[in-house]
Amino acid sequence: MSIRIGILGYGNLGRGVESAIAHNEDMELVGVFTRRNPENVKVRTAGVKVLEASELEHMQDQIDVLVLCGGSATDLPAQTPKYAADYNVVDSFDTHARIPEHFADVDAAKKKRRKNRHYFLRLGSWNVLLKPLICKLYSAGRTGLYLLGQGRQSGSFRCGSPD
Repeated sequence: MSIRIGILGYGNLGRGVESAIAHNEDMELVGVFTRRNPENVKVRTAGVKVLEASELEHMQDQIDVLVLCGGSATDLPAQTPKYAADYNVVDSFDTHARIPEHFADVDAAKKKRRKNRHYFLRLGSWNVLLKPLICKLYSAGRTGLYLLGQGRQSGSFRCGSPD
């Protein structure tokens, strides 16, 4: 059984996440979601649909993890709390002075909706934060994400392996 991934946003980061998913046999890209006209967005993965972001309102049963690929200044402060209520989310929020506020907003949204969802913050060397959470969420021994960490070489990891 593969981990079903959705990507919200298809700029440089979204395309990088798509490439990372392609390197992991136990991950499946379900769809790319965009605020742009979906007909104008061409993805590299054959057979993957590009859908309007509004389609995420009814796809909770089809996506295990939603990767938010927006910007920290304006996109993620609104998107992460919204989608964390209904999805397990990964984002790249990196406005360091506002991280506690961002966490509080995400927690408040999750509590308001009473959903048992997980939130993963991904920073520069994100494997340090993400790896333990992914390993808790999924059974031991499954392939993790293909790392695109800043300041280090890309590579895959498995739960329980040294980093």
